Amino acid sequence: MPTPWLNDANGNQVIESIENQKTEGGKAAVNNEKRFEKVRQGIYIILEPVKNKAAYQVFDGYDE
Repeated sequence: MPTPWLNDANGNQVIESIENQKTEGGKAAVNNEKRFEKVRQGIYIILEPVKNKAAYQVFDGYDE
């Protein structure tokens, strides 16, 4: 399957490869609960980043 959006007119790759990129294991909903906290503002529920980044920088299901 051709992917022309990944290459320039000369056929050179124009974006970084994700081949060696680390992936996060587990369920996205569970991982997001570690990164965000729900804050009620009136009738709305806002997701705000957790202030302490150390709480979510290491995941049990993180594949290396």
